[in-house]
Amino acid sequence: MATPYRRADAALLVLLALVGTWFGHNAVYLALNGGGVVQQLTSPVHIYMIPVGAALLGLAGLFGMVWARALARLRLRLTALQHAVRGGGRGPTSEPAVAVSRSVDLIGVWLTLAGLQLLLYIGQENLEARAVHAPLRGLAVVAGTHWVALPVHALLALGLAALTVSGRRQTVRLQRAVRACARLFAQLHRRPSLADPVASRPVPTLTPMQRWGASLWQRPPPFAAA
Repeated sequence: MATPYRRADAALLVLLALVGTWFGHNAVYLALNGGGVVQQLTSPVHIYMIPVGAALLGLAGLFGMVWARALARLRLRLTALQHAVRGGGRGPTSEPAVAVSRSVDLIGVWLTLAGLQLLLYIGQENLEARAVHAPLRGLAVVAGTHWVALPVHALLALGLAALTVSGRRQTVRLQRAVRACARLFAQLHRRPSLADPVASRPVPTLTPMQRWGASLWQRPPPFAAA
């Protein structure tokens, strides 16, 4: 069963691959055919990329807002915990524990994005050829004179991967800091429970003379007269 973090990571990777493919497709077309961006986007075969680009821009902005809000909440919680540890108030002990995200590797993310982008680019080129009733070229869209598509998509994937890994590492650092500060606060303000051992009063030790001495059989002192 996929966890929320894994589903979010998969969705983010797909979105980044789509964004990289959009920019890479335009960059390859401009490198091979020249012209301007407006001319390229308004051509009959590429006119669909305008609404697709707008949708990708909106989704990327939504992901960025969600990430920024998550960082803001972590910073506020860390500040509150640090203030509580210094004795300035009560910490948010009633809040759920912070789940620490998995760290990600730059090389792994880069290779994954580059592979997804190339697959999407190859499919996109063949679908465009089919739309204009041109012969399908298959993998030839990244061979011959179109070899420039390989380094273009690799560089775009590297930039997107570096941006993603940097954001994830910043999130993980904040999550670990919040968890460590919460544990410290809990240790400093831990209340004794019933399971904790209770310190008993010391039992005095009597000497044999005190226990069995001459005063053992003496009459107790009389009560005070009424």
